[in-house]
Parts: sequence; structure tokens; C-alpha cells
Amino acid sequence: MQILIYGKTRQPAIELMCGRAFTKLGHKVAYASRAGPKLLGDYRLKTLPKIERTPLYEPLVKYNARRRAELIDPDLVFVMKGSYLDSDAVRRLRKVTGAPVVSWNQDNPFQVRSEHRRDETYLDAITEYDIVYTWGRHLIDDFLAAGARQVEHLPFAHDPVIHHPTETVPKYDCEVAFIGQWSPKRERVLSALTGFNLQIRGLWWAQRCEDETLRQCVEGESLAGEEYARAMSSADAVVNVVGDHNVPFYNMRTFEIPAVQSLMLTTRTEGQEEVFPDGEACLMFSDPEDLRTAAESALEKPHRLRAIADRGYEIAQQHTYEHRMRTVLEDV
Repeated sequence: MQILIYGKTRQPAIELMCGRAFTKLGHKVAYASRAGPKLLGDYRLKTLPKIERTPLYEPLVKYNARRRAELIDPDLVFVMKGSYLDSDAVRRLRKVTGAPVVSWNQDNPFQVRSEHRRDETYLDAITEYDIVYTWGRHLIDDFLAAGARQVEHLPFAHDPVIHHPTETVPKYDCEVAFIGQWSPKRERVLSALTGFNLQIRGLWWAQRCEDETLRQCVEGESLAGEEYARAMSSADAVVNVVGDHNVPFYNMRTFEIPAVQSLMLTTRTEGQEEVFPDGEACLMFSDPEDLRTAAESALEKPHRLRAIADRGYEIAQQHTYEHRMRTVLEDV
């Protein structure tokens, strides 16, 4: 089967993780990029640095998606997130390919990034997709009410090529790590851990963190790909603060942290409890004080910490993108 994936194509994008999974399952994969540089051939964003903020960008994205579909003639179009593709663009993809066009949105389009903002372009287009996949089972009824033809639950996963245990890297060696950009909620939660050997890496922490003691734990900017995995694998425990837009389910870190065989300290949610039971495959917290208690308990008992991390790793092996893409192929 020839599969066309629409989305980002810069490492370590989830689109590429899914592409590797499809390839491993024996299928051919091509991409239709929604990233500025790929749309413009030899031109680069340094030439047109603000193209994504201009009226030119969206028509380019739509044209590129349609043109790639015409050239590739895929048996399946797999749209990741669906940014910039309105209902007319998706309808054209279905027309020029005659193939199923399905979507997997890694955000919550009804509450984008914990804000009271809807992705109206995407929601307008969902009536045109043959199948809409969502990571959150709690969103299925909302998608159906918005006009989706068929909605299926497809959880996040991890990519074994990237997310796997590694040897400890000295500069990342610490008791507790957090990797991700600053937010008020994350600052509030992590402030409970300043008494530990804590390392924080991510955008905006040095500039926006108001807790002076916590700011001293900031070690640098965001990490991605294999370096991100090495940093997590080098820590005894890694904190996962689930955003409000992902509650009551999970985020990508839910599957990536256990996959590197570190202990996951994560926001208490129903969805995570279904996959990684609290006290068995991770430790969950309901508030900052709860997080501090969980971290103390784990670090004081290294054998328990290791047993929980190992169980999380064992469960994570059942949740790879190859498992997820196999589900998609069975559906279509």
C-alpha cells in the first residue's frame, strides 16, 4: 500500500514516527509537508521569514497537499492534525486520490493548548474525513456532534527508534527531571520539588519562571529526539504534568517516559491509570504536595523505584506507533 502522510516532516515529528511504523509494516510512505521550507523548494524561511504569518501560507499548504496527492496516487491519505486544511481541501484530496482520507489530531481542537480557543478550520473539515482518530475517548461524542462520520480512539505511543533506555549521560544525571516549555501550571507543580536534585529543560523557563529557587534548577532549553530520550533515561524519575486540554486522558510523555525505563511521576488521570496503574507502573499525584510525597517515597526506596520503572517499561512495549498504525490499517 502507498500511504501519503500530511503534516510536519522535521525530526523528530510524530509524522515521521508514524511513517517509520507504516514502513516497518511493509508499506510505502511519502509525505506532504505543511512546513514552510518544504513548500518552497530551494527557498528557505530565512528568505521569507514570516511566510507562515501571511495570507500566502495557507494556499501554499493546500496546493502542496493536493499536488503531492496527484503525484503519489496513494491508497491512503493520513492527515496528522490537519492544520490549514479546510473542508474544501480535504474534499479535493478525496476526489483526486479516490482513497480514504483519515485524520489523527494530536491536540484537542475544542480547547487548543489549554486555551478557550477552538480550531475552527479543522472542525469545519471533519465532516469530509472518512475516519477521525482521537487520543481522548472523552472527545468522541464531541466529534460526532460536530459532524464526523466515524470516530475511533487511537492513543499516543512511543517510537522505539528514539524512546529507549540509554547509558546515563553525566550532565543529565539527576534525581528528578522535567523537559518541556514553561507554563504557569508547570511552575506551580514543580515548585514542590526544589528540595531535590531537579533539572528543568525547556523554553521560557529562564525568562518567565517567577520562583527564584525553581529558576536555579533550569539547565537549558528544550531537548528533542534522541537527546530528549537520553536526558529522561539519565534521571531517576521524570515528571509529566498533563495539560488541562489533555485531562482526563494522557499526553505523548505518558508513553515516552516509561519507554526509556525511568520512573514516571505524572498527573493523576483516568486514562493513564488504565494503561500505567498507579503504584505499579508509575506514581501519580493530584497536587504539588502529593508530587513531593511521591518523589520522596520513591527516591528513599531505590528498589521500589526500579521495580515501578521496570513495570512501566514492560507495559510501554505494547504501545508503539507500529501498534497504532496497524490499528489504522485494519480500520481502513
